[in-house]
Amino acid sequence: MVLSESGRSIGVLVRCGYAVRPLILHWPAESATAVLVDAAGAVINPQTVTLMRWPVGAESALRRGGYQIAPYPDPAEPWCNCAD
Repeated sequence: MVLSESGRSIGVLVRCGYAVRPLILHWPAESATAVLVDAAGAVINPQTVTLMRWPVGAESALRRGGYQIAPYPDPAEPWCNCAD
């Protein structure tokens, strides 16, 4: 997939596992739904990334695309939901 000149694009920072990657929020000309793509133009699956930083104006487009806005708890950090 090649990013077209007609499509808008915005930079987004995501966490994929323990790696942090910059991605591009892109609106393909043929679709009203925005997607995250890497530098090569490959679409990133919403279930594989957690958003870390994004422009405020892009939040609704990210939500419509199925991308997780609120970071989930880190499984490596101990946590207990019990009253002491």
